[in-house]
Amino acid sequence: MSTGPGAYLLPLLLKSIAVAVEQQSMTTRDIASNVCQVAVGIKEMTGVVTKAAEVSQTIAVEIATVSHTSDEMEAVNAQLNTNATRLASMGGALKTLIDRFKYA
Repeated sequence: MSTGPGAYLLPLLLKSIAVAVEQQSMTTRDIASNVCQVAVGIKEMTGVVTKAAEVSQTIAVEIATVSHTSDEMEAVNAQLNTNATRLASMGGALKTLIDRFKYA
């Protein structure tokens, strides 16, 4: 083993390098752990967004159904109004006929 002036510095240098490598290794593990946590969070958020999209699609279908039903009800209402007008007209004609027979 060397006994020169730098001989005592070599073990200190090696120890410093070993400590730095260990610190770097711990930092790398922390970063990897954080990346895993972020990945889990992204996966959960993707699930939430997917569910929200499914609910939105269901709501859109239900709105379309309500709109279609409303259109059908409007058509039925128009037909009912037409029939009511005809019935009122027939009622007036029938009253006129009855009045003729009453006074004849």
